[in-house]
Amino acid sequence: MAKSAEKRKGKEGIFSLIGKSFSTYFKNLNLALPFIFLLLFLIIVAAVFIATITPVTGTNVENLQLDPATLGMVAIVSIVLVLVLLAGSSFLSSRIIGMASEIASKGKTRLSVMFSTGGKYWFRFLGATLSILVIVLVPFLAVLFTANKFLYDSVPAAQLIAIILILLVLMLFFVFFAFAPYFLVMKDMRVFASIKESFAFVKKNYVDALLLFLILTITSILINQIPYVGWVINLLLLGPVQALVLVYFINSRK
Repeated sequence: MAKSAEKRKGKEGIFSLIGKSFSTYFKNLNLALPFIFLLLFLIIVAAVFIATITPVTGTNVENLQLDPATLGMVAIVSIVLVLVLLAGSSFLSSRIIGMASEIASKGKTRLSVMFSTGGKYWFRFLGATLSILVIVLVPFLAVLFTANKFLYDSVPAAQLIAIILILLVLMLFFVFFAFAPYFLVMKDMRVFASIKESFAFVKKNYVDALLLFLILTITSILINQIPYVGWVINLLLLGPVQALVLVYFINSRK
């Protein structure tokens, strides 16, 4: 039904876009380069976190539960590293979108795009990321706080159902803002202009956008089940394909 509706409107189907993204990625493997940098960056951040926390907590995990001073130190280090992680990820993600956008328009990309887009967009990209986190997580945390007593008093099955429903509502809401970083880079927009553009775009294409994100999310979860290397495959295979398919999706539904 959805596929036939897309054909009547002249829109390319979601599965067709995904297939095209895989094919395009295998012809442009240089798109993997910023993801390799991202992988190395994540490893470095994790190593710094472990190296910083271990002298404080030792190997006794109970220290985190019993010592408020230690817990406070861990919280401070965690917040700093999360901000560093967001800044670094924004720097690399803006490059990824820039390269994916050029591939979608020209069939190939240059490494120079990777270096130019990172410096130009990363600060705005970080601002958009933080803004979206606030917009999405504040209502989510409010609902979670309100439902906390119900979850605490409920049987495990009811707790699981409630958590799944809350996460589903979170995804239904998040999808409205998920395209903001792409509009920011592809159209050289300001932070709040890109968020408004994403909301308006998804409002016109909500079912397709939600279906696309459900497919990508489920695929990511399944790949992550592969022992040891699942997250690496996710980053180096699904990551580039996702960047391409979101760019193609935007271009096909302007």
